[in-house]
Amino acid sequence: YDFGFYAGRIYGALAASLVLAVLVLENWRLYRRLAVAVSRLRERATELLQTNEALQGEIANRQRTEEDLRRAQAELGRVSRMSSMGELTSSLADEVNHPIGAIMINAETCLRWLSDKVPNVERARAIADRIVEDGSRASKTVGRIRQLFDQKAPLREAVDVDEVIREMAVLLGSEAARYGVSIRTEPMEKSCPVTGDRAQLKQVLMHLMINAFDAMREKDGARDLLIRSQWEGDSQVTVSVSDTGVGLPQVPPDQIFKAFFSTKPNSIGIGLSISRSIVEEHGGHLWAATKRSRGADFYFSLPIAPQSD
Repeated sequence: YDFGFYAGRIYGALAASLVLAVLVLENWRLYRRLAVAVSRLRERATELLQTNEALQGEIANRQRTEEDLRRAQAELGRVSRMSSMGELTSSLADEVNHPIGAIMINAETCLRWLSDKVPNVERARAIADRIVEDGSRASKTVGRIRQLFDQKAPLREAVDVDEVIREMAVLLGSEAARYGVSIRTEPMEKSCPVTGDRAQLKQVLMHLMINAFDAMREKDGARDLLIRSQWEGDSQVTVSVSDTGVGLPQVPPDQIFKAFFSTKPNSIGIGLSISRSIVEEHGGHLWAATKRSRGADFYFSLPIAPQSD
């Protein structure tokens, strides 16, 4: 073999070795990049795991906070009911005392008729019937009061709004008379039940009516309270409570619904805030507007109960 033959073989081997060295170097570089990428991926995975754990902790904290908030709102509702009950103590006592007083008088009359030498049984029986009626009236009044301030868990059922309005007009009748307020109701032509909790809806209406009484207490002229219910489209019912009082305070419209806002010196200012929360939990809305003449209008909307087949 000549020199050229060996030289070609040597050059070929060197070239192959060079290519192999380049491939090894490139493979090493790729391996290094892969190792760095894997390291970064592991770091990122660790960061994501830590972030996920932190998020889970935040979620747990938020859930605890929301639960605390629900409890606080429930407690505020209870305080609001108790506050309203304190404001209505005199009127509620009258509602119960009137039939009890009538029972006492009728019972004495009944005993007198029966104590005669010749007992007048017919008149005594008529008086006894009145006693039963007065007792039933007192029992119903106490039942309405207990239902209004009951602390049972909220229910979602079909509620006749007009029936709730009638019951509250009766329950607060003495309070209205105390301030010389005339209550008038305008029910829907056709009754339409809404979905809600009867006791909570009574509480909302009670707050709005008490606010109306307060607004008209120092106002001269007629003191009229109109409670109207009406259809709004095919999906909801709107109830309006209109008074002839001093109107709304000169503040932004939503300010009066914020907790602890009040223009009354002896009020803690949570009635409207609680009322709006209740209405919104029912899928409705509560708002207010000042009337052009005098007084204020409060409105709340509620979803209509699903019709059963």
